[in-house]
Amino acid sequence: MTTTDPPAPDGTGAAPGTTGGAPRSAPARARLAFRRWRRTRPFWAALWTALGGFVIFFLPMAPLGRILQVGVGGIAGMAGGVVIMAMALLVLFLPGQRHTAGTIAVIAGVASFPLSNLGGFYSEGGRNLES
Repeated sequence: MTTTDPPAPDGTGAAPGTTGGAPRSAPARARLAFRRWRRTRPFWAALWTALGGFVIFFLPMAPLGRILQVGVGGIAGMAGGVVIMAMALLVLFLPGQRHTAGTIAVIAGVASFPLSNLGGFYSEGGRNLES
C-alpha cells in the first residue's frame, strides 16, 4: 500500500520539506515567510488595535484654535493613543501576552476620551467651542 503526502499549504503541490520544482523568487519567498510568521500570532487584532491607537493619538490634534483651548488634556489623550499603539506592538511581537496587552489597550482607550476632553470638541461647562 502506498501513501501520498498531502499537498503543501503554499499551494505548490509539493510534499512538505521539498522544494516543489522551480525555485521561487526572493519576493515570493519573503511573502511566504511573512505569511508563516503572520499565522503564528494575532496579526489582525494587532493591526486594528494599532489603527485605533493611531486615531486616538491624532484625535486631540484638531485645528490650532481648538488645540490651544484643550490644553494639557489633549496631551493626556495623546498619551492614551501611544499606550494603545504600544500594546498593539506587544500583541504582535509577544503573542503570549495578548490578553494582558488587550486589557491594557481597552482601559487606555476608554480613559483617553475623558482625558482628552473628547478630542477638544467640548470645553468646560459642556458648551460648544464654536458658539
